[in-house]
Amino acid sequence: MNSPNRPEIFDSAVKEHSGAMLHYLYSLSNDWQIAEDLSQDLWKAVHRGFTEHAMQQKSLLYHKAKQVFIDYYRKIKRRVELDYTDELPEPILMPKRVEPENKQEDKLLYDRFWEIFYPDDYDETSKLIFWLHERYGYTMQEVSKITGVSKSTAHDKLTRLKSACKRRIERNHEQEVNHA
Repeated sequence: MNSPNRPEIFDSAVKEHSGAMLHYLYSLSNDWQIAEDLSQDLWKAVHRGFTEHAMQQKSLLYHKAKQVFIDYYRKIKRRVELDYTDELPEPILMPKRVEPENKQEDKLLYDRFWEIFYPDDYDETSKLIFWLHERYGYTMQEVSKITGVSKSTAHDKLTRLKSACKRRIERNHEQEVNHA
């Protein structure tokens, strides 16, 4: 008797669990259209990344469905903040870009850059993610591998840190204007 091959196992998993996964995704999203789209994303992810054994584990399918929903939710929650003003603000002058000659100089530049945001204190992982992405142009996937955090977590940390830095720069600018 031959054991079923990967396509047969995948087809069997889809037939057996697609209804339950669709209803689970609907319970998370409260929208059938979104649930159907997420269901397709789920099965694509299962097809690409699951082993034959994992495809048969309903608990792993539920876990992956929740991950797919969370990724979708993060994507829709990340929106550009619009700020309408009567007049354009003064441009923020960034420090002159200096290329380091060695790792010690790079560390010095790193420390000097974060002094701009005093008295705020950000966690080192967020600062490293920002530095790698903005200073050196690493992709979020590369940053994820270097820092050891998931791509979506790295992206969330970067987004939160950028917002916090923007608020600090604006507060510092307001203080300078008020003291002038």
